Amino acid sequence: MLTPSFSTLRLAPIGQRIIPGNLNGILGSACKQASDNTQAPYDLALMSGLVAASISLQGLVDVITPTGVQSPVSLMGFALAESGERKTAIERLMLKGIRDWQACQKQQYKELLADWESDHLIWQEGGGIWWQDLKRPEKMMAVPKRSSESGSRLSPHAR
Repeated sequence: MLTPSFSTLRLAPIGQRIIPGNLNGILGSACKQASDNTQAPYDLALMSGLVAASISLQGLVDVITPTGVQSPVSLMGFALAESGERKTAIERLMLKGIRDWQACQKQQYKELLADWESDHLIWQEGGGIWWQDLKRPEKMMAVPKRSSESGSRLSPHAR
């Protein structure tokens, strides 16, 4: 767990870079390359890279806040820049992998939901009837029967 300490927090003077432009490691290299490719300011690329990293790590890393609350790592970024400073371009580039993963998850969910809805409809049309019968004591020992009419109504929904 990472425990932040606000006693050592110092605000940088206005106009001074808080994080050096030569940030080492994979994140720094990715931000530098994204900045070069999109011609966006490095600080904007760095913010987008940090946001992307934070989103990617939310399921893996927890932090403890100064108040003692444990929660997933989270970071909100807010870009305030002039028109034409490549805010959208850098955001799209840095979050492309996350957006692609989200689209894949959404598609898988739609497929699973369609399967469930089909199964649920089949259950309602066929299985749900005998379940209702089980609630009546005189029907407890009866074996549920499916009529041919019931089967023909369900066949379009079967997979």
